[in-house]
Amino acid sequence: MLKRLKINNYALIDSIEISFDKGMTSITGETGAGKSIILGGLSMVLGSRIDNSKIINKNKKCFVESEFDLRDQNLVNFFKSNDLDYDDITIIRREVNESGKSRAFINDTPVKLDLLSSLTNKLIDVHSQFNNLNILDSNFIFLILDSLSKNQDKYSVYLNRFKSLKVIERQIDDKKIIRDKLNSDLDYNKFLFNEFDELNFDNLNVEDLDNKVKEGDNIDQIKEAQDLGILDGVTTNPSLMAKEGVTGKSNILKHYKNICDIVDGDVSAEVIATDFENMIKEGEELALLDDQIVVKLPMIKDGVKAAKYFSNKGVKTNVTLVFSAGQALLAAKAGATYVSPFLGRLDDISTDGLNLISEIRDIYDNYSFETEILAASIRHT
Repeated sequence: MLKRLKINNYALIDSIEISFDKGMTSITGETGAGKSIILGGLSMVLGSRIDNSKIINKNKKCFVESEFDLRDQNLVNFFKSNDLDYDDITIIRREVNESGKSRAFINDTPVKLDLLSSLTNKLIDVHSQFNNLNILDSNFIFLILDSLSKNQDKYSVYLNRFKSLKVIERQIDDKKIIRDKLNSDLDYNKFLFNEFDELNFDNLNVEDLDNKVKEGDNIDQIKEAQDLGILDGVTTNPSLMAKEGVTGKSNILKHYKNICDIVDGDVSAEVIATDFENMIKEGEELALLDDQIVVKLPMIKDGVKAAKYFSNKGVKTNVTLVFSAGQALLAAKAGATYVSPFLGRLDDISTDGLNLISEIRDIYDNYSFETEILAASIRHT
């Protein structure tokens, strides 16, 4: 409650100090007696804009100081959160110096007007003849109910526990995000493990490796297919390149560029990263090699997100490691240029890969998706 109000050098008031006791205080007087001037002075500590015309003596500082009893207001957390010194008897002061500059203080701490208003709105409810500022506000209604029922202590305990609950819920959500990311990476990491496991390093013969032709990574075979006029494009990845001795970032990028120089169609170049930020970094570097480059991305959560990013940038993408029609639908909605169902992997587990191709084709035709289907990991013809 407001306990004391002191006004100095404001309008017709040279200096006045009013004390307010418990209960109702009524200030009466004839028209022009100065009641509205007192309210004008009070509005200064409430954060209202100052009308300099109300300061008659420009050579003297104008100030209004108010004293509030906060013991029943439950405002300790407000003071802590705004780095203010709390006191049961809080003094709020507003002053205008001789140059017209205004300053505000809460317990001698300088504050901005928005913070001043935020506090005083909780302390004083101003009513006029035809309007009420807070009576329809739910927070104000709860404040009155808690005050009348003396539930402030219970409210504080509940509020602290509720905040703790929210913190725990956020921590659980964060853990769920990490869990989902680990699960989404699992298939891709298994694929990489199997690819490297098939290299069989223990029995690796470098001389034989140099002479082997591995899928689309053999330059001579690519040239031959191009010359025959049967080549529409090339798709490859670093693990396939490693099988014929192409390793290291610079050699891999050079190999992609060499393939682009040979073929007329698209060349799918695969990223190694499994997180969104590094997929974007690698993909952008690959896309700069040649206009024919299609950035190949794994069908994981961050891979779909990256496909959407590159689609918005006008960069072609090929979403690989697709094992279901649902995954193919997600890739298409993300704007993928190509989707690569792994038929060989499905055949390995006695699943009809061609049936999956048919399902994806039906979905794309029914919903007019422009994404093209590029069958991958074909074991036989």
